[in-house]
Amino acid sequence: MMAELKTPDVEARRALKVLVVGCGNSPMSKHMYEDGFEDMTSIDYSDVVIEKMRQTDPDNKYNFMSMDVRKLKFPDAHFDLIVDKGTLDAILCGSDSSRNAGMMLAECKRVLKPGGFFFVITYGVPESRLNYLKQPQRYQWTISHTIVGKTRHMYTMLLPTSSSSSSSASSSSSESKTNGNSSSSSSSSSKKNKSSTQLSAGKKRHDK
Repeated sequence: MMAELKTPDVEARRALKVLVVGCGNSPMSKHMYEDGFEDMTSIDYSDVVIEKMRQTDPDNKYNFMSMDVRKLKFPDAHFDLIVDKGTLDAILCGSDSSRNAGMMLAECKRVLKPGGFFFVITYGVPESRLNYLKQPQRYQWTISHTIVGKTRHMYTMLLPTSSSSSSSASSSSSESKTNGNSSSSSSSSSKKNKSSTQLSAGKKRHDK
C-alpha cells in the first residue's frame, strides 16, 4: 500500500515516526512497514482487537497498543505522520459525536510535530467533514482534499512549523514577510513532502 508515501530516500522513511489510529485488524500498518516506515505505532480502542493483532506480530514491528484516540498517551509533538482510515467516521456515527470528534482531532494535533502530516481517509464528503477539520483557531493546520477511488475522500492536514505559525499570526502587518516564512516552512518540510505527495494513488494497493 501507500506507494505515494514512498520517497527515494529509504533512510528518510525509516526516520519518520508514524502513528496509525484506529488500526483495527487492517493490514495498513504491515503495508506501511513494508514500504519502509519502520518506526510504527498502531493503536485501537478495542483490547480484543489489539490482542489478536499482537498475535500476528510476534516481533512487535507494528507496536500495537490499546488506547483511546481521545486521550493519547504520547508526549506533545511526537509523530511525523498520523494516519486515520475510518476512525473519524466511526466516531461520527456514535453518540456525542461532535464532542468526541473534536477530542480526537485535538489529540492528533497535539502529538503531531510541526511540519508533520495528518491523513484522514473517510467516506465523508467535504460538506460533512470540513466543519470538523477546518477550525483555524483550534488546529492551525492547512488542509487539502483528494478523492480516492469512487467513494472515499482523503484530507491531508499539514501542521505548520513554529516559524510559519508565527508569520501567519503577523500576516496582517506584513504580507511579504508571511510569504517569505511560508516558503521557508515549505523548504523545512520537504523531506516529509517527499513521503506524502501521492497518498491517494498508493492507497489503491491497500484497497485491493
